[in-house]
Amino acid sequence: MFRRRAARGARCYRCGMRIVAVADTHTFEAELGPIPDGDVFVHAGDLIRRGTLDELAGVAAWIRGLPHRHKLVIAGNHDWCFARARAAACALLGPGVIYVEDEAVEVGGARVYGSPWQPAYMDWAYNLPRGAALAAKWARIPTGLDVLVTHGPPRPARSRRSRSRRRAGRARRCADRFSQARCKIAPRPRRSAARQRRHRRART
Repeated sequence: MFRRRAARGARCYRCGMRIVAVADTHTFEAELGPIPDGDVFVHAGDLIRRGTLDELAGVAAWIRGLPHRHKLVIAGNHDWCFARARAAACALLGPGVIYVEDEAVEVGGARVYGSPWQPAYMDWAYNLPRGAALAAKWARIPTGLDVLVTHGPPRPARSRRSRSRRRAGRARRCADRFSQARCKIAPRPRRSAARQRRHRRART
């Protein structure tokens, strides 16, 4: 059984863009319903189930059909085609969709970094053992980012796993967890009182 994460919108305060993000759709993107309006659409991995290019073709067509000005994709542990045939997978996405893997790109004035890696689990794609190998991936994340996109969560908190599995996850925590990378994200600027009032009026 696959868990689909509903589309959510958030605003990049430094660049003033609205970002709409989904993940773990596993070819069930039609079940998401209407996708919120925004400037940037982000798919944070697990677009497909078996990891084939044939599966990706349908999902890529759906992404291209969205109205968002910018579209960005990272891979997840089910997305084997990006690990095994990256050029072919990117070609299927099309020229209007940016694929990001361990690199920073500029999207509408925002500096965005994407990474698909996660701690090893059941021999899926983009899995690495905890320790030096995984830490080396997080060490590549640069400072001064506006948005950091990863497929795995920064810690077991807010997970829907069973209580025993959450305890096991906490026991396995180590210094390589990428929640430490949040210090590399540019701080949200403070707003003046007048700017806060303008922002509230614009949202109403």
